[in-house]
Amino acid sequence: MTKVFSIDGDYFHDMQYVMDTLNSELKPGTKVMIDEGTSKRAKHGNFLNVDLMIHQMQELAYEEFEALSDGYLDGVTDNQKHELANIISQYLDDNTARISFNYVTRTGTMEVTTE
Repeated sequence: MTKVFSIDGDYFHDMQYVMDTLNSELKPGTKVMIDEGTSKRAKHGNFLNVDLMIHQMQELAYEEFEALSDGYLDGVTDNQKHELANIISQYLDDNTARISFNYVTRTGTMEVTTE
């Protein structure tokens, strides 16, 4: 995790960026409260919902085959779902562009003084 800071509470940056911005916009000696937090890169697995995927497959099968599809994928265990999520996540990690956005958890506020 990386420490990050925010002037507006929405967009987080490193401390150098925040101080450069504040120093260019405010008089020297101005005290400003900024948010601080920790940043963690999002992963493909954060956006996988295997239960939803299976449910959608069951619905599509029902639309095509109606009652003949009863029970389709009903026996998939939690372990199998977890394994499938890992396989898909690993595939995406290996074959797609790295995710360029992060989760930020606010950890507090701090006062800084412009130069």
